[in-house]
Amino acid sequence: MKTILEKAKATITGFENMRYKFEKDIILNGKSQKTYTSYILQIACISLYFKKLPIKLSVEQISDYLFEIVNEKKYSESYFKFTVYGLRYLFRLYELEDKRIKLPALPKKKTLPVILSQSECRKLFSAPKKFRDKFMLALIYSAGLRMHEAQKLERIDIDTERMQIHVHQGKGKKDRYVVLSKFIASRFEKYCKEYKITKYVFPGQKAGNYLSKSGVSRIMKAALKESGIEKKACLHTLRHCFATHMLENGIDIVTVKEQLGHAHIQTTMLYLQVSHFSRKTCISPLDSLYDIK
Repeated sequence: MKTILEKAKATITGFENMRYKFEKDIILNGKSQKTYTSYILQIACISLYFKKLPIKLSVEQISDYLFEIVNEKKYSESYFKFTVYGLRYLFRLYELEDKRIKLPALPKKKTLPVILSQSECRKLFSAPKKFRDKFMLALIYSAGLRMHEAQKLERIDIDTERMQIHVHQGKGKKDRYVVLSKFIASRFEKYCKEYKITKYVFPGQKAGNYLSKSGVSRIMKAALKESGIEKKACLHTLRHCFATHMLENGIDIVTVKEQLGHAHIQTTMLYLQVSHFSRKTCISPLDSLYDIK
């Protein structure tokens, strides 16, 4: 069965040339592959719907299409959002400013993230039966890593001498160093020996590959179920917990911003619970859960 992209390439005149131009611009501007995939899929959908390229559609046709998406219950909010974002990027690329500015605005929902308490974090890290799964969840929390940062983490990135983790090409294609938990450092060699780690800290089933997103998500989901935690948490919740617990432990917001790799302090302000923090030595919040000297 052909994919949506394959169908668009095969049936819509000029789609492949447009797709190539779109991908090239996305990559050259430092956007992620995930961004490209999300946008081009929606562009393919609207192309197939009208049987022509979106750049040839009228403002009214685009408006009708978006209105249908909003009213059809089978479409999610993210589907609508990525359709608008994809079209906005496409129209900018083709200098169709009149069409771009007439796309609807997408107000951001101001929702607070789910946060686990420190006792819930301890329950979560104790829940998995496999040492690997316990170690993975604790490591991600201990350094506030994003999923893709944890996936691509290599053995040589964990420096137990300097007590730092080197995060390569985080969001925005930026490298950074984050704190290495003493708890993690004390168990790292044991973990590497037990799982014969040579390159990736969390290897996939195929040799030379890292663990997939679905594999990481399954571990988190199973741990939540086993621990009895009913909050609507996901793997990214551990990053939220890292930031919140650091602030609650008295680490100043500038240090938290640097650890998280945020480009703007406003993003980190989401986690601000009190108004003033005294500057302290940066330590991982995981080490406040366990008595590690």
